[in-house]
Amino acid sequence: MRVAIFQTDFRVGGIQRSLLTLLRSDVFRHDEVDLYLFSKDYEQASELPVEVNRIFLEPLPYLCRLAPFDFFGVMVDRYRRVLPRLDYDLSIDFNGYSPDCAAAAMATDAGSRIIWVHNDYGERMRYDKRFKVSFSLGKRKFKRFDSLVAVSEGSLDSIQVLLGKEIPSTQYVIPNLIDAEELFCKAAEEEVSFSSDLIKICGMGRLDKIKGFDLLIKDFALAREKNEDISLFIIGDGPERRHLERLAYELGVSDSVIFLGKLENPYPALAAMDAFCHEALYEGQGLVIREAQAFGLDVVVPKRLEKYNKGISGCECVSDVLAGLKKTAPEKRRDSLDSYNRSIKAEFGKIRGGI
Repeated sequence: MRVAIFQTDFRVGGIQRSLLTLLRSDVFRHDEVDLYLFSKDYEQASELPVEVNRIFLEPLPYLCRLAPFDFFGVMVDRYRRVLPRLDYDLSIDFNGYSPDCAAAAMATDAGSRIIWVHNDYGERMRYDKRFKVSFSLGKRKFKRFDSLVAVSEGSLDSIQVLLGKEIPSTQYVIPNLIDAEELFCKAAEEEVSFSSDLIKICGMGRLDKIKGFDLLIKDFALAREKNEDISLFIIGDGPERRHLERLAYELGVSDSVIFLGKLENPYPALAAMDAFCHEALYEGQGLVIREAQAFGLDVVVPKRLEKYNKGISGCECVSDVLAGLKKTAPEKRRDSLDSYNRSIKAEFGKIRGGI
């Protein structure tokens, strides 16, 4: 097949990492793939397979991104004039947010057009007013696509409610592929040892309000009242860090909550943990949960995150589960996620079969 994939940039981020893993898998191995990017920030582009053809497009002026859907015709016409080719079998807006990606994907003469949804749009609109405005202006773009792919049941349920009859006629739930072997190789790049003999619980991600690290620290403090043999390591950085450090101090657990900051390679540290806890307010999928699972860690999440991670069981009371954790064996039983990835590739087979 001739495949066009549109993504804003290749900075370090969840969407970019998901796309990189997809392109490095065998899903499109025998296809001719053109990857269109709208930014020359190619932080991870060197890791792309050499057979993927990378093409840079000038993005639309910023004000165009604030235009209502009815202006999309102008955007589409503009990209029809600048795209080096239009004849594709499959055109994918992998970003799902950007009007540039949507308009360029629509500009192709593809036999099938697909738009990806990486988040719970309904929940994001509750916390992000700017996103609420941009979604409202451009929501009718979804109907211009033949199919929609959501990365979880939770994100699909949300977009179905928001779009109603404007949703594409065909919808798929396809979680992101995870290359566990690559994670294991990265974990082996350096040895990490922690002097503490306590049970090591890890939280990982950007330190912002949505990721729920304040909830994690509060639950950890409650758990430590029942079990003093636990410690919490937080990997990541962000605008909430000072607030979280102050919260740990106020709750009397600053000596057992260790902020490791943003690590270039977090996987040696993650592999050295005993358990992983994630308390985001909402997710699209939550790749870090699957990554922790791959390393054989005990995974603790609240019930509200179950709908974003099929097969992961959430709990009613996080603090009780944290208090009851046991020390894991030095050699944890890792999970290559082969079954998980096979089921995802089978879903991609359905997409190919429908073209």
